[in-house]
Amino acid sequence: MALRVLMVDDHPIGLVSSRSASDYGDQIGLSGAAGFGPKAELYGDAVRALLEGAPRR
Repeated sequence: MALRVLMVDDHPIGLVSSRSASDYGDQIGLSGAAGFGPKAELYGDAVRALLEGAPRR
């Protein structure tokens, strides 16, 4: 999904999941997303920190 969004939009994408980042192996790094955050830690400040300074695509 992130790759589809990146093709049509220039806003940074952050991935969120209830699973651990390690469950995805290299897929997060290859996705083109600005970063990854655990769903349990999803709150405004964490999302801003994740996307802050991320380049627009």
